[in-house]
Amino acid sequence: AGWSRGGGWGDEEHTAAIRERIRAVRASYAGDDGRAHSSSAASSSSSSPSTSGRGAVPPWSRPDRRAVYDPAAFDEYFSRRPLKVMYRFLEVVTRLSDVGARVYVKRGTIEERAARMRRHFTELGPAFVKLGQVLSTRADLLPASYCEQLGQLQDNLPPASREHALALLRRELDAPPEAFFERIPETPVAAASLAQVYRARTVDGGLDVAVKLQRPGLAESVALDATILRLIARIVRRFVRLRSDVVGIVDELIGRIFDEMDYRREADSIRRFRDVYRVGGGAGSGLEGLVRAPAVLDELSTRAVLVMEWIDGARLTDVDAVAAAGLTPSDLLERGVRCSLHQLLETGFMHSDPHPGNLLVAPDGSLVYLDFGMVVEVSPGTRRAMIRGLVGFVNRDANSLVGDLRTLDFLPLDVDHAAAGA
Repeated sequence: AGWSRGGGWGDEEHTAAIRERIRAVRASYAGDDGRAHSSSAASSSSSSPSTSGRGAVPPWSRPDRRAVYDPAAFDEYFSRRPLKVMYRFLEVVTRLSDVGARVYVKRGTIEERAARMRRHFTELGPAFVKLGQVLSTRADLLPASYCEQLGQLQDNLPPASREHALALLRRELDAPPEAFFERIPETPVAAASLAQVYRARTVDGGLDVAVKLQRPGLAESVALDATILRLIARIVRRFVRLRSDVVGIVDELIGRIFDEMDYRREADSIRRFRDVYRVGGGAGSGLEGLVRAPAVLDELSTRAVLVMEWIDGARLTDVDAVAAAGLTPSDLLERGVRCSLHQLLETGFMHSDPHPGNLLVAPDGSLVYLDFGMVVEVSPGTRRAMIRGLVGFVNRDANSLVGDLRTLDFLPLDVDHAAAGA
């Protein structure tokens, strides 16, 4: 990988020179665009669309704000577009009804029904892919065959076109992609529910990079599905008595998707993680310098584009490659557990999606975390309650444990303390 040879990511002087060149190129194109915009300002202002009614700027596209989950704004926007909502509502209901009907009449084998459900979720797009990914971890709700099929939604999705990739890069970087990259390949190396990743190289003998691009029409698609799912949830809540707040569950799911859609947020998380586990970062023996994340090329990263160091590494399931890096499975397990506990109990900043697809073992033996779209902050009070709860469990101190479980919201605040601790 680029980090392991001279002239690559490990060569700080070379990397700094490339960053400086990229800044200069972007500045030159920004100057050209500024002159072009100023010369056409008068004509463009007279022909610009209205900022109200049907020509209103979508709430997820406002230039003065990050992509945020705002269901009230989505409802207002789509209330002016009833045909679009109706068409999508019928599509969602038709596909979900097909799944339910086949389960009800037991048509086909359970494996066939599970595979059909996966295909429906894939066709319905990012919001339902994310829903399927969440359900794939809920063996308490779904049979194993369904969990297995929905688990395939993690990495195996059809990619968007290369034309979309080039258009997005041109729009986000305000310059042609060839000004920065030797070539963008025809197909990505990975395609997930919200993004796809290309392996590329910066121009002039530059750096090997992973280019993460947002899928086309993503924000509008997710916002529309959020509006529809909230509508379905409200209907279900009216006619079915449920203990769970189904509207709140939808808001939590879609809110997390919108968090993942702003790559500036992800870039901030990567830099924070790298700083914690760098040599001298204070992570301690067994973690410091042995856990890391790819470096971010900030000069080419935007809200919808994230350019990072490309790292050649082995999947955790590739035992031979892991052994070649000087690790045994028990070494890897110990480091992973220690790292997770360090994040959860020490720093309070935690990568919350460390499934096998987001972890690599680099040739130098370091454990590499990928995809920081989902991170969580654990407050000091919560961390202290976790530690006290663990001590209470080990010491069989039921009264202390009940108090800590209330703090952690595992038990309601009005629980009978004496009865729960008995």
